Amino acid sequence: MVERDGITVAAYFVGWTVGKPDHGATFDLILGEWGEGEKAENRSAVALDFRAVDGSPQFMVVDASMRITSRSDLVGRALARADVIGSALAPQVFTVVDAVYFGDQALDELRQWA
Repeated sequence: MVERDGITVAAYFVGWTVGKPDHGATFDLILGEWGEGEKAENRSAVALDFRAVDGSPQFMVVDASMRITSRSDLVGRALARADVIGSALAPQVFTVVDAVYFGDQALDELRQWA
């Protein structure tokens, strides 16, 4: 979970093949309201693909409806790339994915790729 000021703002799932940086990784975020009594309709799935390009981490928003996370009971809506890029939501998405990428110790291998 990703928290801001003690309030959960997102859940996330990251997938990759160990030892295969050429395969990249997937980052699936579920953004919205969390806590007792909150409903899935108040949360959205956002999907990003990760690659290390020329030693630099790169994220690209992709259509979340193609990911299994979008079919979770925790999600009310799967966002397309066009729903995120250029929207008011985009800064939050990239703030959350940066917090995950730089803050989760389990992602050490991914950081070593870049």
